[in-house]
Amino acid sequence: MSQFEARDSALPTVPESMSAIVTSIASTEAEQPSSFEWVVSTIASDFVRLTSDQIEDGIQRALGTIGRYCDADHSVLCRFSAEGESAEGTFEWLAPGAESLCALISEHPLKQFSHLGKQLGTHQVLSYRTPTALPQHAKAERELWQSCGLHSGVFLPLVSGDTLVGFLAVTHKRERMDFTGDMLSVLRVTSQIFANAIDRQRAEQAERGEQERLRSVVDSDMIGVFFWDAAGKIVSANRAWLDLLGFSEADVGSARLTLKNTTPAEYHAGDQKYFEQVTENGQAPNREKELLRADGSRVPVVMGGARLSDDGAGVGFVLDFSERKAKERALRQSEERFRTLAQNVPGAVYMCRNDARFTMLYLNRAVEELTGYPPEAFIKNEISFQELYHPEDAGFIREEVNAALANRRPFHLQYRLKRAKDQWRWVEEHGQGVFSEEGQLLYLEGAVFDITDRKVAEEALRAAHHGLEKSVDERTEELRAANELLLSEVGVRRKMEAALHNEKQFLKKTLDQHEADRRLTAYEIHDGLAQYVAGALMHFEAASRDGDEDGSGTDEQFEHGLQLLRRTIDEARRLISGLRPPILDEQGIVAAIEYLINEHTEISGTINLEIVEPFARLSPLLESTLFRIVQEALNNIERHAGPDAKTMISLHKDDGCIHLEIRDWGAGFDNTAVSNKAHGLRGIRERARLMGGNAAIHSKRGVGTLVVVEIPEQEDVALRIPLRGPDAANNTKTG
Repeated sequence: MSQFEARDSALPTVPESMSAIVTSIASTEAEQPSSFEWVVSTIASDFVRLTSDQIEDGIQRALGTIGRYCDADHSVLCRFSAEGESAEGTFEWLAPGAESLCALISEHPLKQFSHLGKQLGTHQVLSYRTPTALPQHAKAERELWQSCGLHSGVFLPLVSGDTLVGFLAVTHKRERMDFTGDMLSVLRVTSQIFANAIDRQRAEQAERGEQERLRSVVDSDMIGVFFWDAAGKIVSANRAWLDLLGFSEADVGSARLTLKNTTPAEYHAGDQKYFEQVTENGQAPNREKELLRADGSRVPVVMGGARLSDDGAGVGFVLDFSERKAKERALRQSEERFRTLAQNVPGAVYMCRNDARFTMLYLNRAVEELTGYPPEAFIKNEISFQELYHPEDAGFIREEVNAALANRRPFHLQYRLKRAKDQWRWVEEHGQGVFSEEGQLLYLEGAVFDITDRKVAEEALRAAHHGLEKSVDERTEELRAANELLLSEVGVRRKMEAALHNEKQFLKKTLDQHEADRRLTAYEIHDGLAQYVAGALMHFEAASRDGDEDGSGTDEQFEHGLQLLRRTIDEARRLISGLRPPILDEQGIVAAIEYLINEHTEISGTINLEIVEPFARLSPLLESTLFRIVQEALNNIERHAGPDAKTMISLHKDDGCIHLEIRDWGAGFDNTAVSNKAHGLRGIRERARLMGGNAAIHSKRGVGTLVVVEIPEQEDVALRIPLRGPDAANNTKTG
């Protein structure tokens, strides 16, 4: 856009009086006029032609010209940053064989050298023939220049206005090098040329930055930007403005697109005053209005403007207010609906602050019917709900409201409220806090309803209910007395039925247990006794059939047969003992368990039996069940726990229940991996269940197994078995 094109003619350049300066200096320096004039004119004419982007190249060329003219080893220009506290750029010319000073300058900021800094800061030239000639307080300068081998040098400030923008330095490595008057004059002129060039470059860069920022705003779609000329014609506009009004770029500059044609008629008078104010003051406050789209429809906008020239041309900015206006309309409609609803609700609808008086922001007319005070009295804070609360209710109202707000939940209250003329009314309030998006409480809103009639009805209902309860209690007492006789007869009959039922259940359990034992005995006869007899028969038949003349083979077969018959006898005795060992009938369960411990010789670990206290003989069936459970548990320990597993058997009685625990510290197993068909564990559970008890089995690999059995005690034999000897309560078998 032409409005944002750079205007080089408006920026600062080398002063027009430069030639006069050159001529003046040349007239006073007559020793070498041709050489002096050539250097100055060459540098000046070069910088006059340079653009801001070419200035740095011009500085580099000028440093070479100066260095050769002064027969120097270095010519350096250091440009300071805008704030003047650091080097922004360093330019350097070097004579053949000379080493660069750029790194040295960047590593040592000017503030480290007090003497040089003071000279340059007061816009004075610092010149020296040798470092030793520097004043005593210039120690830092002297040490640095001596370490670099710099002997003679001159430093000139670059000043723009009153601001130090850099310095020019020319140095020699030759001792006692004198800078002639021509040299110093050239350096003074060129330092001013350099300062002006740096100032011009910065000004152009600043304006270019402003132009870029303005162009980014104009080219963005966030805001519409348009330009008008003195006649009010739209001469330029960005895409956002064109899209907002539905025009194309081809329409820009046409007679169709003017300030007046894009504005509805009712806004013309106001626009005329607005643009007059822009022309007079350079700008005007933002104005809300409507613009006409290309299709004739309207769009609400907020517009701002600024003057670009004295002839009335300017720039305008518009922001689409359609969404905001739509929200405002929706809000007004919502408020109207709310007020209509609030005025027709049979209760006091409110909005209030959460302060000590619950200061009202809004109240409908129903509050007057409820309290006797008009809503204006509450809103003007002439009266508050806090003053109308019953003294016994005021405390809990505040506590409940604060608790609800803290937990971001609605509150529901019932309390007494004083109406004008000291009438107390029961009310019910439903309310909640309204919070901002940041979580800040804005206000409370809710409704209060008169429930006095409901409370009176509830009180009458409670009185009627109390009378009914009294009648029911009296009738219940009569029925209780009438039923006592019947209940006593029913109780006797139930006891008899329960005794008969228990007898049947006990008989069934006994028969089931007996049948299970018979099946187990049959399995053991088939797998043990029958196998031994069959084996003996086979050996005797072989001896009868295959015996040789000397009888040696027959004797061997007979010997095998006799061994099997002996095993048969041992197995038969074991089965008889297994069916019901005599010691169980003769001495009871404790002695029978001791017998089992001594029988399990394959378990090499320690087996401890713990009897908490002597107790009476149990029923034969219960003793047999406990015996079988211990027997099965020890068999499992012998098979699976390991030969060195320690075992503890504990038996005691508590509150009519027999407690049996068998624990081993063997290999253990995974409870979840054991099949339900594992006969040993299942047999333990079934025996306990048939006796009305239960068995729990806990095990873990590497830890061991615990079997816990609890069975109700059966009423039967009351023979008390004393403990035999001091060690009977802790029988121990050590493998």
